[in-house]
Amino acid sequence: MTFGFFADAGLSIPLGASTRHLSTQGDRLIYFGSPAAGKQLQDATNPGVTNLQIVVTDSAGGSGLAAAAIKLAATNGGLAGATGGTALAIGHTVLSGAGNAKPVHIRIDASAGTVGTTYTDLGLDVPNTAETDV
Repeated sequence: MTFGFFADAGLSIPLGASTRHLSTQGDRLIYFGSPAAGKQLQDATNPGVTNLQIVVTDSAGGSGLAAAAIKLAATNGGLAGATGGTALAIGHTVLSGAGNAKPVHIRIDASAGTVGTTYTDLGLDVPNTAETDV
């Protein structure tokens, strides 16, 4: 799959297969998309109808920070009203190319954690997807 999370709007700095280590207190901006040409991403079960969702994953629920410590929004201003742990809808189709990159604003409230600790159990995912040629 060519779609993933990137550190830049140009989709040239991939964050890798895992976006773990979401533990730094404060706000950050990453992007979701594909640098490949001629691709699209849709829901695998109901393509073109069901919205894709960026979800907060917690591989070790009950330990470390809870998924509720992570807020997601399409804009920085949206973070204030976002609910921690709630998925971010990014539309029913995401087209490839840097011009179609989806900004993902993240607010991490690590105040309930331990200073200096990296919580490797938290990450982001876009489940149940199918990538196809356009």
